[in-house]
Amino acid sequence: MQLISPNLYLGNRDDAQDVESLQSARISHVLTVDSEELNLGADSGTFERKFVRALDEWSTDLLSRFDECSSFIQKGRQEGAVLVHCLQGVSRSAAVIAAHLMQVERWSCDQALQHIRQVKADIRPNDGFMSQLMLYESMGCRVDQSRIEFKQYRLEHLAQQFHEQGQVESSTFASDPHERPDSTGNVSNTALFRCRKCRRSLFRSDSIMEHDTGSGQTCFSWYKRGGAGDGGGSSVQCSSIFVVPVTWMAESLAGVVQGKLLCPKCNGRLGSFNWAGEQCSCGAWITPSIQLHKNRIDEVRNLGPNSPVKVCR
Repeated sequence: MQLISPNLYLGNRDDAQDVESLQSARISHVLTVDSEELNLGADSGTFERKFVRALDEWSTDLLSRFDECSSFIQKGRQEGAVLVHCLQGVSRSAAVIAAHLMQVERWSCDQALQHIRQVKADIRPNDGFMSQLMLYESMGCRVDQSRIEFKQYRLEHLAQQFHEQGQVESSTFASDPHERPDSTGNVSNTALFRCRKCRRSLFRSDSIMEHDTGSGQTCFSWYKRGGAGDGGGSSVQCSSIFVVPVTWMAESLAGVVQGKLLCPKCNGRLGSFNWAGEQCSCGAWITPSIQLHKNRIDEVRNLGPNSPVKVCR
């Protein structure tokens, strides 16, 4: 167990189970980042504990948990001292501590890891965690779910999860605006999209995956015998909107590589999905692809408390 910064220790599972050493170091909080929750038996109530289930694999998503882990670590440092550990204290716990130091010290990823290595030279976050730390740095060391980089990161992890397991974890899906209407009062800042046929709410604009416009029909020339198709460029219009998964899609997305997306109320066809990717009408290739056709949905905007709702078709 090594002291990395004031009131912040990095260790392994054996360190975390040595209650006498924890008490000697005046540790009050224990953060476990491991595949199994720590069992301290009768001493469990001695420490405030947090468990983050995570495998030491490149596809494991730690990024989404960095903020909450950092808050727990900061609380522990203020109230006593905190131990962050995984199985060996090399990859998972080191990545979480690096993220915390990046946030509170305003350090870069390299600076945070170099600081930790000065105390514990053998730390080695896996390649996936390194990429997540760099993305965390690019977002200002706060998880911003509205950022296109984060949305793409989430989608790629879901696609990898589907590839490995044949299923996806719907707990990371965007919330259904029909089940959870906006209660923040900021409805004017976020457009709502509804089924054009039955008016059922489907998703909000912060679920949209923006993409660079392709070069139009020239991208589809391999379909045609004559070679290159008609022009493209900036005048190309997309006929679909690509989104992150929303909870009402969970049943459709489970267990199959591709399929149709139907309105959960009227059963009308809204679009399609393909975990291997699909081509937009503008020619851009989107991977993975969850697309809803613009002619099947309406955009609804609230123009203010004294203004009518505007429907954009």
